[in-house]
Amino acid sequence: FFGFHSARMAWEPSGPTRQSPTPAGVDMEPYNEDLCNSDNLMYDETFRFSDDRGAMPTPTDGSHSASQAGSPTDGEMHCLRGAFIAVSWKQVVVWFTDKFTAHGIPRVFDDSYRLAFRLFWTALVVACAAFLLVGTVGIMIDYFDYPTVSNIEYEVEVERVFPKILVCPST
Repeated sequence: FFGFHSARMAWEPSGPTRQSPTPAGVDMEPYNEDLCNSDNLMYDETFRFSDDRGAMPTPTDGSHSASQAGSPTDGEMHCLRGAFIAVSWKQVVVWFTDKFTAHGIPRVFDDSYRLAFRLFWTALVVACAAFLLVGTVGIMIDYFDYPTVSNIEYEVEVERVFPKILVCPST
């Protein structure tokens, strides 16, 4: 959900470019959508979240470039069956807010800021969300309360008699 599913998947290039050993008990198979989306997960410490905006997990051992990690288009890729990143829920929230939201929300969860600054951003985000909610509800109430007039009249038309023979001119 919200990009978390793709954080549970790790890619590793095949062939001579792969320098890190395959973890014991991990089957290396060509990428298969059903295989790589399975829920048979195991822990793999060699992957972490990248600092690049929008990038998904990258290996920490320096064996892969950032462009290879998470990109199935860079040559033949293999799926590490069941590889995932062991992260806390707070790390997931911080990563999600940093990559997919406005600039203020990550500051609420970032421990590098002082508590007063974080509380300020929390109050600002909550106030903006409340303003959005009040505005949206107000617009919807105005829309449904707008007076409309519907006049419905029934008019009976006299039945028309159509000829039983139709003559078409031939030209």
